[in-house]
Amino acid sequence: MHRPVRQAGPQGRPLPFVLLALGLLLACVAPAWAQKPGKKAPDKATLARQAEETFIDGMRADILGNTEKAIYYFEKALEDAPGSAAIRYKLAEMQARLGRYKDAQAYARQALDLEPGNRLYTRMLALLYQQNSEFAEAASLLSKTLKASPDQEELYPLLADIYQSMGKADDALKTLARAEKQLGPNPDLARRRQQLYLKLNKLDEALKEARRLMGMYPDEPEYVVNLAELLISNNRMAEAAKLLADNRAALDGQPGYDLLQLQIALKNGDTKAAKRYLLAALASPEMDLEDKLAYLGPYLRAASDTSEVPAMLDALQRAHRDQAKVYFIRGDFETDRGRYADSRAAYLTGLALDKNNFAVWEQVARLDMQLQQADSLVVHTNHALELFPNIAVLWFYNGWGYFLQKDNPKAIRSLERARKLKPADNDVEKELYALLGDLYNAQKQYDKSDEAYGAALKLDSLNTHVLNNYAYYLSLREQNLDLAARLGAKLMVLAPNEATFQDTYGWVLFKKGDYANALRYLEKAANPEASGVVWEHLGDALFKNGQTQRALEAWRQAQRKGGDVSPKLPEKINQGKYLE
Repeated sequence: MHRPVRQAGPQGRPLPFVLLALGLLLACVAPAWAQKPGKKAPDKATLARQAEETFIDGMRADILGNTEKAIYYFEKALEDAPGSAAIRYKLAEMQARLGRYKDAQAYARQALDLEPGNRLYTRMLALLYQQNSEFAEAASLLSKTLKASPDQEELYPLLADIYQSMGKADDALKTLARAEKQLGPNPDLARRRQQLYLKLNKLDEALKEARRLMGMYPDEPEYVVNLAELLISNNRMAEAAKLLADNRAALDGQPGYDLLQLQIALKNGDTKAAKRYLLAALASPEMDLEDKLAYLGPYLRAASDTSEVPAMLDALQRAHRDQAKVYFIRGDFETDRGRYADSRAAYLTGLALDKNNFAVWEQVARLDMQLQQADSLVVHTNHALELFPNIAVLWFYNGWGYFLQKDNPKAIRSLERARKLKPADNDVEKELYALLGDLYNAQKQYDKSDEAYGAALKLDSLNTHVLNNYAYYLSLREQNLDLAARLGAKLMVLAPNEATFQDTYGWVLFKKGDYANALRYLEKAANPEASGVVWEHLGDALFKNGQTQRALEAWRQAQRKGGDVSPKLPEKINQGKYLE
């Protein structure tokens, strides 16, 4: 239920305040002064002047947004003008702004006691009763006030709201009827009655109110739309269609007309008409974007034939060129179609209009990765990090970009920042540690590399990338070969036919001196597509197993394959023997 009394700031708005002329505000105050022995009491004029000056200081503090300071001044003013209802009203407003509704209620009650019947004070106290869920007190106050002063039109809707909060819908309806009798026909009152009837599941009465509104304002198409929406939402399609047809001239060019027709077409299963009306609605610059998206979103998710979607998105884009969300929707659609370059272009256009959308920046980074465009990845993530410096995943993608650019120090710096910020996505954290392991190894910071690989395996002990690289780099360094062998053995369980893993495990066994088993795995790894390094490993294992001629043939094959073979390979071939 709508409650006008709310806390100031992010949680709501302050109570409304009618600015009274300061002279009027304090002119009626009759200051009371308890004379102290030996001191002469200030005269009334002095007290009034002091109260007015202090009150002005409070108003100034209020304007500057310093509510606590304003309260201080108003309380000081009240000391000089203890009979002032107006100062108490301001104190009630200030306390309500700070969410101190009980204190605010006490001041409002005092103000009304001092000036019974004051409309402003009555409304504030009723709102505060409502805020504090003291609905019976609010209803009693308003009922008595309206009985004494039935012309206070602003109190009728408030009393109806309070009756609704109490579950007294019938009393709320009677209150609105009294209001209309007192004030005359009023569209706001009619709409309120309509909503009440709907809550009571009295559809016929709600429709009667909607038709009455049409009759009261025959030249206002919004009331035709109101009735049509009510009919459509209650599945009375034939009546809705007739209503729209009968009022076609009045509704021509009205925002929302095409959406009404769209709803009818969808309910009737008329797909062709639904597409036509949806396209027309999307093209209308007058219609609210969110209303359009309420229908476009489900259509995009459900449509089996997306051939017309680009035309729809084009129409939406022309109608709302300055709204970022339109381009973000286009980006999502192009991503789903696998058109990553077009998708990224749409997202970037939207970000130029609304740069503060973190999720879209992340999506752009993913697309840069998908497109393997390292420079773009670095540029875009650097832009995003200016806005969101404490988001781990952006630092992760930034590190990837520098890694792809082969700038290892910058990549490590960004990834370490991501690690400190702790990525929310577990998969990102796994990749983060895996990449740090590779980078630290490349920088010959082996302790940090081993630490990173260990952290990655704690998160995912079955990560074959980490198992492979960690085992292989340990074998190259000839360190902790027992651990390397355990890692390699796990690889053979997880992916026994993967040539790269066979080579890794075979090479670890070779370094451990288990030449027979090393040869078994290296022979499997050395297929026609294998790299020169694999063939060189095979040659080394063959030599250690006494197969010198086959070793020579494998080394020559390694030389033909090329790649990251050892500098000693030519000497192995020339001398016909393995060289450490």
